[in-house]
Amino acid sequence: MKQMPTPSDAPGVSSNIDRRSTVADAHDRVSKTLRLGALALVLALAACGGPGSPTLTVDVIGSGSGSIVSSPAGIDCGPTCRAAFPSGQTVTLEAQPASGSVFTGWSGCSAASGDTCTLTMTGSRTVTASFTELGSIGGTIVFPGDVVGPTPTLFRDTVEVDTPPLRAAAGEAEIVPGQVIVRFAPGVMRAATTLQAAGVSLALERSAAGGAFSVYRAAGITQAQTHDLVAVVAARPDVDAAFPNWILRTFKEPDDPFYAYQWHYPAINLPLAWNTEDGTTNDVVVAVLDTGVIEHPDLEPSLLPGYDFIDGDDDPNDPGGAGAFHGTHVAGTVAAATDNAAGVAGVSWGASVLPVRVLDGDGVGTTLSILDGIAWAAGLPTSDAGVATNPNPADVINLSLGGTLLGGCPVAFDAFFADVVELGIAIVAAAGNANVNAADTFPAHCSNVVAVGATGPEGTRAPYSNFGTTIDVMAPGGDISRTLTRGIQAFPAGVLSTTGAVEGGSLVATYAFYQGTSMAAPHAAGVMALMLSADPTLTPAQLVSRLGATAVPLSASACGRPSGAECGAGLIDAAAVLALDSGDPPPPPPPPPPSEPAAVPTYVVAFYCIAVGVDPCGDVDLDRSGESVVPTTSNEVPYTVAGLEPGTYLAVAWQDLNRNVVVDEGEPIGIHPNLISVGLGQSRTGITIVMTPWEPFGTSHTTVGGRTPERVASALQRWANER
Repeated sequence: MKQMPTPSDAPGVSSNIDRRSTVADAHDRVSKTLRLGALALVLALAACGGPGSPTLTVDVIGSGSGSIVSSPAGIDCGPTCRAAFPSGQTVTLEAQPASGSVFTGWSGCSAASGDTCTLTMTGSRTVTASFTELGSIGGTIVFPGDVVGPTPTLFRDTVEVDTPPLRAAAGEAEIVPGQVIVRFAPGVMRAATTLQAAGVSLALERSAAGGAFSVYRAAGITQAQTHDLVAVVAARPDVDAAFPNWILRTFKEPDDPFYAYQWHYPAINLPLAWNTEDGTTNDVVVAVLDTGVIEHPDLEPSLLPGYDFIDGDDDPNDPGGAGAFHGTHVAGTVAAATDNAAGVAGVSWGASVLPVRVLDGDGVGTTLSILDGIAWAAGLPTSDAGVATNPNPADVINLSLGGTLLGGCPVAFDAFFADVVELGIAIVAAAGNANVNAADTFPAHCSNVVAVGATGPEGTRAPYSNFGTTIDVMAPGGDISRTLTRGIQAFPAGVLSTTGAVEGGSLVATYAFYQGTSMAAPHAAGVMALMLSADPTLTPAQLVSRLGATAVPLSASACGRPSGAECGAGLIDAAAVLALDSGDPPPPPPPPPPSEPAAVPTYVVAFYCIAVGVDPCGDVDLDRSGESVVPTTSNEVPYTVAGLEPGTYLAVAWQDLNRNVVVDEGEPIGIHPNLISVGLGQSRTGITIVMTPWEPFGTSHTTVGGRTPERVASALQRWANER
């Protein structure tokens, strides 16, 4: 704290001044100040009318908030204030609503116009100003099941794939037998034509790298003997370094043009794994119990005859709809035709896909259809005696489906799954997309089912993925709220696989980015197929044990939970688990993602509707529309658009995945199916907006209030341009 100056050091004061005279001066100064203050107070009262002048009282009421200012000055307050003005004074009041409120009127004012009130002070007056809170729209944005990303035009054309990197062969690297590369010590001017080491004579073959190295060869020795010889040569005093001539190869990467965008495969070390096993050594059948599959050219070589437990026939066709060709996407991850210079790659290049339709086009099915589908896939009889037994029993069953079932897995279901596993069939299931504990997610929480959680492009738990000790392993499920880049091309960090689209009334085979634990599960099922191709004798228990033993654990931070154990054993590593089978040493960890992912927000716009003729929303007023930006943290996220004046609104949500401020084909758009009437101060809740990929002139969005999806997209584009 600063000290007050003493008389000896105070500015302008001498230390020898008599204290009594100083006190007297101070008394005079205070008296003068009081006289001036009194004069100022009198003048101020006179300006406001002085004592006895009429008093103006203003009360501020209503659900909203605001303030009142006057001219001449005197009132600037709320909710209640008073001031005196001279008799006969004309006073103008102005209502100023606070943010989120609107001024709704005066009471007690004979000359009111809009937000102003003019009155003459002929006596004391009281007026009331009303403010009302503006309305709001709130609810939930829903990404049904697993979220779909865009299908840019890019993915209908050929994409140049970068030259794959080189690596040493898997296991102990291969070398050229008998060949030793030598760098001589400084001062050794020329290489000898022969070298002697451990009783072996090495002849100079040639120099290499501009003379920096010399290449010697010893005849008739093995790779192991060459390693021993290198160690002896390296110990010579005239040698700076010696090493074998390692044999390097490219990673076994497929020539599928869109493989370059499947970041999720290097994330689990698949390129290195494929050098050990690509799935073509032994036949493996993976049953995909889902919405069915379409006749996709990138799937047809892998498909076996399946069954449809929804329609009760032997045509498990994927009808699309709200399910967005979910089963087709899952099947492509397991075993899309690979290294065929077309489309995408699958985890296993040689596995067969057994399509079993147990979900309808909206991705909904019953427990009975799913249990029947599992039994049929396993080669067991079903509850329908008219269904022929499956001639191609599965080795792995993938269940990218589930629901909430409290109280744990029912004992009877657990026993049923145990019977299937006893047949030598592994069961893999998605852990769920609600960002909650998976302990109540059926069938993932059953003890004989492998529960798979999802990771995003950074190798951390995806924001929507369920968690908990029920989780066995994690696998890439994508996160389309983020983007990755390849060169100058930005693309969503979802899982890229086969799918379908309706264009001009016709079904078209295409590819798209999805996200979800439904996308993670087929990665695990596909790696199991690779393991079984390498060693068909592996049991389901061994498959799970080895996957877990070689997984890369997630820290508590990476799991987003108090303990990394809530993400199971961690992120699966295909190369490591196959090296475990082959006895090769562990491979290096998976590489980092292509680039730092960037968060992509979801925009919610409440468009203020303008009636045109009979169309209640023939146009929109952007100035009176409201917006909100919400993070995409799960498959269902809440939103609120506040500050809406009374009127009719159209609620729309949009993700600008590539952040180019353009509403692109394939980007998620949701349109609430009904126009929303908002009254003054009214909060409309429970407004659900379902997101689906934007398809110009497609069928995925319903016409709302006379506005076609194309007109909605046009309004969104206008809003984005002016935002």
